[in-house]
Amino acid sequence: MIKQAGIGLVSASLMLAGCDSGSNNSSSSSSLTYNGPTAPVAISESNANTVAGFAASESTSTETQNNLVIAGVSASPSESGTEPTSLTILGRLEKYTDIAQAADVSGTTTLTGVTTTDTKACSGGGTVTINLNYSDPTLSQTYSGDSYSFSYANCVETDPDTGITEQLNGTVSGLHNNTYSFNADAYDMSISISLANFKVTNLANGDYSWLDGTLQYNLSRTALSDVITSSLSGSAMVAETNTAGITEQVNLTNFSFGRTWNISTLQSSFDSNFTVASAEIGGSITVLTVNPFVVDFYGSANPISGQLIVTGADNAKVRLTAQPDATNAYLEYDIAPIDDVYETNATIPWADL
Repeated sequence: MIKQAGIGLVSASLMLAGCDSGSNNSSSSSSLTYNGPTAPVAISESNANTVAGFAASESTSTETQNNLVIAGVSASPSESGTEPTSLTILGRLEKYTDIAQAADVSGTTTLTGVTTTDTKACSGGGTVTINLNYSDPTLSQTYSGDSYSFSYANCVETDPDTGITEQLNGTVSGLHNNTYSFNADAYDMSISISLANFKVTNLANGDYSWLDGTLQYNLSRTALSDVITSSLSGSAMVAETNTAGITEQVNLTNFSFGRTWNISTLQSSFDSNFTVASAEIGGSITVLTVNPFVVDFYGSANPISGQLIVTGADNAKVRLTAQPDATNAYLEYDIAPIDDVYETNATIPWADL
């Protein structure tokens, strides 16, 4: 099974709704800055498989791709092959609305009307400032230019879905780029999302996720089609997580994560291209998908087809091709010498990558 590493921690941060994450300290007092290595990784015989596995785990990460939960947009079908169950325009951002409403202890302020700006006290301390600007206050449809923003300052609330008490800091905002009506059979949604120093803390154990950057989220399905597509892209994103006292960071640039669900074939495909820097691999690599990876809903978690190329320092490359048995990957190496020719190769179990 592919190990989840690297920008799996970006995906954990992207899964803001319902994640066990945060810090006991306010992110309002500091800013998130990537402080790890950024130079391209020198790919060698000793680290080539690790680097390739790192890249493949993120190119087919169900955390990153299946959830695509970006500050409140939940639009992922389950692995059983069913279509998305939450297509409301606020989607999982309802979580933040719930928290904001819970913070309104007086019960006199409500989120109604076309434009709403309100600062509320959170039940466990801190505040949340809410800005909503929607053409349709019933949320039966959103229009291009509609926007939302949630700004947290040491806001402590208990997640109504998970029962986890969290502290939130920073700002989550979104701008709708097209008009979107709620129709389970067809939809085309496009949102520009900004996460400004956004940090979520699990106060029970100190685990946190911290994210800063901007991205574009798209979700589409033509009428009665069995194919649902989504994409997540951006130019720069920094993520930091702390889990059980272990802190990890990644710096993601020029990234594009695409996923297609096919309900009739019960397969999902991944088309991911990105540059990522992490201390875990000692620098940065660039990942290019040649052929999208395909995963069966009911099969192994590993892909049955697909190919990617990982490029490191001095243009050294590792090419990884998924095998139909969903157990092995075929790796080819252009590392000694670096001459755009894959001189050596090996078949490696996914479990060893």
